[in-house]
Amino acid sequence: MMLWRRSSDEGDDEWADLISVGDCLDVGPDNLLAAGNYADDLGTLPILQTTQRYVDTMHDLDALINKDRDLDHHRPEYQIIVDCNALSVDIDDEILTVHNFIRDNYRYKFPELESLVLHPIDYARLVKKIGNETDLTLVDLEGLVPSAMILVISITASTTGGKPLSEEVLRKTIDACDRALALDSSKTKVLDFLEGRMGFVAPNLSAVVGSAILLAGIQLGRRRGYRDEIRKTIEKWQELPPAKRAKLLPVPDCKPAKKKRGGRRLRKMKQRYAMTDERKKTNRMKFGVPEE
Repeated sequence: MMLWRRSSDEGDDEWADLISVGDCLDVGPDNLLAAGNYADDLGTLPILQTTQRYVDTMHDLDALINKDRDLDHHRPEYQIIVDCNALSVDIDDEILTVHNFIRDNYRYKFPELESLVLHPIDYARLVKKIGNETDLTLVDLEGLVPSAMILVISITASTTGGKPLSEEVLRKTIDACDRALALDSSKTKVLDFLEGRMGFVAPNLSAVVGSAILLAGIQLGRRRGYRDEIRKTIEKWQELPPAKRAKLLPVPDCKPAKKKRGGRRLRKMKQRYAMTDERKKTNRMKFGVPEE
């Protein structure tokens, strides 16, 4: 296979050359490392779990996970909440990086899987469960994805053109799956903690939106005025519009009608139907004199 590549430099005309890439494209899964197409080693990827900020935040989180007290913006607990919020974003970025590593390696075994399962954690669970197995009827995927998706994955795997991975590549891919699942577990713990503490940090928003996890003994009745206001506004919107009242007829006016101003059109109409001078003379009668 040949590939055209174009480039341009200052003062030089555009040039094109042919590069043969057939050797690079026909690389099997066993010689990926030698060809340089295999994804980087898992150890070269950034490891969030080994950073001091991650270790300290998770340690403080475990210490506060069962505590229930009001927060002060100047106390360490409020700072832990801020750190957890930032850590959740870093965990998402780390999961995406590990997912790209898993996908780049496992596409040689099951290239269609990445288009069928888009969620990184579901993809990692399936890769860890399937491994190098070619017959997915022997693999129990129940509980990992919906039943309809299991059928689609099994049918697609029976017609895939992928080849089994080497032991080294498979081991590194499974290790990456374990790292992704561990990050997801840490993210769940962080989000559960933040969700429980939202009653202190943002009581009005928590009351409006609701929270799946609320700490016992939280009294927010005196701080829920905004919720009542929104509820009344929504109820007002749902009320039926007022009934349309019938318009009463005006009281008849017994006074004579006022003269209304005419115009040129009215004057011309009067002239058209007015009595002529000859008609006036014909109708003229003298008193005491018989008509001729």
